[in-house]
Amino acid sequence: MRLAEHLGFSVGRYRMKGSLVALAILATFPAVGQQNWKPGEAAPKFTIMALDGTRRTIGQLKEEGPFFLYFIHDGDPVNSLAKRFVDRIAGAYMPARTKWYGVVDMKANRARSFNSEGVTPYKFLLDPDSSVRKLFKVESSPTVILVGSDGRIVKAWPGFSAYWLKDINAEAARVNRQPMKRLDFSKAPSVTIFGSGY
Repeated sequence: MRLAEHLGFSVGRYRMKGSLVALAILATFPAVGQQNWKPGEAAPKFTIMALDGTRRTIGQLKEEGPFFLYFIHDGDPVNSLAKRFVDRIAGAYMPARTKWYGVVDMKANRARSFNSEGVTPYKFLLDPDSSVRKLFKVESSPTVILVGSDGRIVKAWPGFSAYWLKDINAEAARVNRQPMKRLDFSKAPSVTIFGSGY
């Protein structure tokens, strides 16, 4: 059973069945959504394969400026809901001084198939063994992490909600030095939900 169902959420309507039940379940799953990072700490060093076959390191990524890492767990229904909103934010600031990368726990063929479902405004980085995800201590999908050009973690957003999207949008505007775009997040859940644990 998915965590959203445990919490009493209907994925289609995002409604809680009872706050006491939700609190009891949250106590049962304390690690989901837990922030194991501190703003300002150095992002872990990593090397990862891009979908085009090139290897990328954190050093190369930060040389291009601040960047967002969007962790996508294959088959996670909550991430499927979040993705269209995240794609909207990433595409709203093009051309941008800040790049977005989708870190997917898939092999190349599966990632190409996944990408064919819709053109994404960011490049995929392949993490089929979850080694990069583990370095960043990401425990559930979706999670977005902003890394500064100094290689330090600026902020991270585990889970998915309208507030989560608004905060990411505001940060995207700030780091891109652009006015904040007016994007519609009204169909996103009003409370934070978490997808599948890895």
